[in-house]
Amino acid sequence: DITASGAISGLGNLTLADVGGTATFSANVAAAALSADSTVANLVFTGASNTFSAASTLANDGTLQFGDATGDSFTFNGGLTTSDVGGTVTLNTSISTSNDALVFGAITLGNNITLDTNATNTTGDLTIGAVTGGSNTLTLTTENNIANADITASGNISGVTTLTLTSVGGTATFAGDVDVTTLAVGNTVANVAINGNGSTITNDIDFANDGTLQLGDASGDTLTFNGGLDTSDVGGTVTLNGTIDTSNDAVTFGAVTLGSATTIDTNATNTTGDLTIGAVTGGSNALTLSMGNNVANTDISATGNISGVTTLTLQNVGGTATLSGDVDVTTLAVGNTVANLAFTGNGSTVTNDIDFANDGTLTLGASGGTQTYNGGLDTSGVGSTVTLNGTIATSNDAVTFGAVTLGSATTIDTNASNTTGDIAIGAVTGGSNNLTLTTGDNVANSDITASGAISGLGNLTLADVGGTATF
Repeated sequence: DITASGAISGLGNLTLADVGGTATFSANVAAAALSADSTVANLVFTGASNTFSAASTLANDGTLQFGDATGDSFTFNGGLTTSDVGGTVTLNTSISTSNDALVFGAITLGNNITLDTNATNTTGDLTIGAVTGGSNTLTLTTENNIANADITASGNISGVTTLTLTSVGGTATFAGDVDVTTLAVGNTVANVAINGNGSTITNDIDFANDGTLQLGDASGDTLTFNGGLDTSDVGGTVTLNGTIDTSNDAVTFGAVTLGSATTIDTNATNTTGDLTIGAVTGGSNALTLSMGNNVANTDISATGNISGVTTLTLQNVGGTATLSGDVDVTTLAVGNTVANLAFTGNGSTVTNDIDFANDGTLTLGASGGTQTYNGGLDTSGVGSTVTLNGTIATSNDAVTFGAVTLGSATTIDTNASNTTGDIAIGAVTGGSNNLTLTTGDNVANSDITASGAISGLGNLTLADVGGTATF
């Protein structure tokens, strides 16, 4: 062993070599570079104030400990690298640099810790491996919100009570499984990427970073936010990949972009687990929205336009799914695990055939608006009232309605170019509104069949029917 009990100051470089036991420095150390190679076993530095002015690299093959109290300080003004240390690296106090890189491999927290590079340019990056938290807090910062000063956490993070990101001008990337009690991301952080499959945040997280946010980096990833999450205050693009889960907790997204097939599931057991989402840019990916357990009055509210989604699936919605923006998707899937659907966005277009089968109410369209179902539609499997508004159009595709109620003046138009574009409709409750039925192009044998009672209409208009309209 080596035991240095007194203060060390005014050194050039401090080099440790060929130490088979433990080198312990229990007082303050001030030197230029600190170095130890693999011929050194264990290192312990416990002085209250320690400063190194040149780049320091530790590669000892045993353990490394910095500090023995939260109030200790270690400043590495030329940067520090510990990624080649062979044993456990334990941090009991905060470590800082002056615009110099910090590079850690795996670390264990012995106290609440802050790692701070005080970046003034892109030199001051922070790299970290796996973190064993020991029920302590960890704050990561590049301190001056300098553009492109980055944080890269490549390993799994566990046992951390509060993980705080602050003053990060570049991108904070978490590639491993991040399991923490609380995650704090404020508006002094630019970009955040939480990519680790299996990551779990226990408490609610309101992301407020002013750059981009990425959750997951592959379709097979699952991230769980057990207190819910809110990304509506993120300043840049929010990109989703894989499955975003909560445990009966609300999720609130503003605009999002899909990076791969994505599922958002709140696993609701009561009305707490609602889902709110803004505009969706699909990138030719599928999107599934689910409350998990078909619990009554758990709702989905999609307020923005949805485009570029291949298949939009609604499932296990015990309340009402409201899609109020312009929804342009290839396929829309609504099964009998969905209660109520209000699909009201003007300009909405569904490319493939849709057979609505929800077991509650269905509202299509808005007064004066137009929705187009280019593969046709069938609402006869809907369990409750079907309400129509505006124009419901197809492109030579059949439409089949059971009983319907008019919520405003309504036109149903199949734009038939052959006998494919027929209209079938059941009973109609008009609500004093006008109804126009047309197959669009006066094509021979394109028919209208109204099998139910029609009442309460304003005007009933038939136009461009090349076949037979039968009432």
